[in-house]
Amino acid sequence: MNHLINLADRWQDGPLRRSSWGVALFWGFAVFVHLWSVKLANVMTGGGEGFVRQAAIFMGLAALGMLAGLGFTSHLLSKRSVMGWVPLAGIGMTVAATALAFLAPAGAGFLLALGWLAFFAAVLFAPLGEWLRICNPAAVGEDLPLGVNLQDCCAVIGAVGLIWGFDPLAKGIGIMPAAGYRVEIALVGVASGMASACIIGRRPGDFARLVGGGLIRWIYRIQVVNPERIPVSGGALLLPNHVTYLDAFFITAACRQPVRFVMDETFMASRAIRVFVGIFDTVTICTRQPREAIRITIDALKSGELVCLFPEGQLTRTGTLNELRRGFELIAKKAGHPLIPMWCDGAWGSVFSFEGGRFFRKRPVCAPGRMIIALGERIQPEMADLAAVQQGLMKASAEAIGKRYAAAKWGKRSPLGPRETAESIRASAGLTLRQMWVNGHQIGQISALPWRQAFSILKNDPAPSSLPGLRLAFPKLFAAKVEVQEMLDGGREAAWVGGDDLRETLEATTLSAKMVFYDFGQRALEPLARAGILHCPCLAAGGRVIAMSMPHPTLPWSDSEPQIGHKPGTWGKLLPGWFLLPAEDGGWRAHGPAAAEEGLALPKGCFLDADGFLAAAGN
Repeated sequence: MNHLINLADRWQDGPLRRSSWGVALFWGFAVFVHLWSVKLANVMTGGGEGFVRQAAIFMGLAALGMLAGLGFTSHLLSKRSVMGWVPLAGIGMTVAATALAFLAPAGAGFLLALGWLAFFAAVLFAPLGEWLRICNPAAVGEDLPLGVNLQDCCAVIGAVGLIWGFDPLAKGIGIMPAAGYRVEIALVGVASGMASACIIGRRPGDFARLVGGGLIRWIYRIQVVNPERIPVSGGALLLPNHVTYLDAFFITAACRQPVRFVMDETFMASRAIRVFVGIFDTVTICTRQPREAIRITIDALKSGELVCLFPEGQLTRTGTLNELRRGFELIAKKAGHPLIPMWCDGAWGSVFSFEGGRFFRKRPVCAPGRMIIALGERIQPEMADLAAVQQGLMKASAEAIGKRYAAAKWGKRSPLGPRETAESIRASAGLTLRQMWVNGHQIGQISALPWRQAFSILKNDPAPSSLPGLRLAFPKLFAAKVEVQEMLDGGREAAWVGGDDLRETLEATTLSAKMVFYDFGQRALEPLARAGILHCPCLAAGGRVIAMSMPHPTLPWSDSEPQIGHKPGTWGKLLPGWFLLPAEDGGWRAHGPAAAEEGLALPKGCFLDADGFLAAAGN
């Protein structure tokens, strides 16, 4: 009686009640399948010669299927949360049971369907059993296993009663034994389908993570760098860069544990985002009343959940990191859990990003290779501030891009024409082929030089000639075209890359068309006061592009927040894949996969400001 009272108390917890019944139904199903196999063997042989052999074949296949299912799910449980497999397994049981109702019992298809039915039953059982074992042990108490065992016994008794009670009922309504076994297994299929629909309705997020996450991982070939930096247990706050409307889906697909997102209410205008919010229990932040969202986020972290917050608060329209917003500092310090910077590399250029100056309304173009998501080093809550997270994100960007170009082919592949050699590039710029490709990729991750379009350089201008990542690798990777001009045509609208030579030519030429001038010269920080020219100061060091200014991105909608692409007194935005470390002489050095371990010396007095611009001293 005490077990019944305890069990009734535990049933007050809805998820616990449903999971315990799911486990009980598995044991009932296991008994049902074995008894059903015996009954089927009896129908096939009339209880005579071959009965034992046939029954052994059926029961053996069911047992092997269950063992395979338990082994498969055990492997999955070691890698990520697998509750999404529960409804999928129910669907598999529905299909397999329905097939058994129509297939000839002597055929190979029937035997295969029987094995799959048992396999999916085990896949349904294992996550529920694991969840019962680990969920809220302090509140469950020692009597729960005894109560669950009582449920299991009831389910087994019910299965036995169903098998032996079905024959008199079937006979009464005119169903012959030769057809009765088909009706019984068809009922199992119907019950499995109803249970699957109920589970999906109750826990749509788990199902969506499994199916949608698997599809996204397959389409984008997502690879995660340093996944061990996410704690196996306990809460953590993920802080990723924000490039596309699908970033939340990418992160969900990349993480082993379920992720709960914190999202600004301004995104709720999109129907797809509203569906996402509803399925994944997303916390929405209202700028007028943010305290409630902060409280919910802190509670989620304290309860051991993995929470993701986009610290930029908006999608980047330059491809680079925007200014970070405060809020995560308070959350981290109140919750007492670590922060983990993340960088998603490979999303810029999709229809969901602002590459090309618009969202959505463009043809999709795949960036080279797969999507790489790098998890940065953990930041302890007492060290959480804007500068630490900005540095963590830029380091993570370097790890992501470095992983993309880690394969041996990038150290051998040359983009050069027949008149040039890899040796000439290395001699003039002092960088390896791999570093050249990395730097070309970095340039392609921002909205400065556009993909699939041409830009011009002056023949014999030493500035672009010393930048093989810009002149050779970027065009190869992103289908751009370099037009080498003998002279400047002031009547043609174009984007120009150059240094002091091009600047002097621009100052002495009559211009009638608008131009964008990416200035890598020594005088780049000096304003160029010429009508029709958008002057974009840039910085290169050691033959690598470090920072670039760019045109201000347009507003996709009238109420969008403005973003800037250039700022006076700066060389532009630091490219993804670079991070700064202090040098022995008191200055800064740029580090990343496009440079050697010692990094590249930067101009004296420069610094990275809050907007991500590389600024000169005094600005």
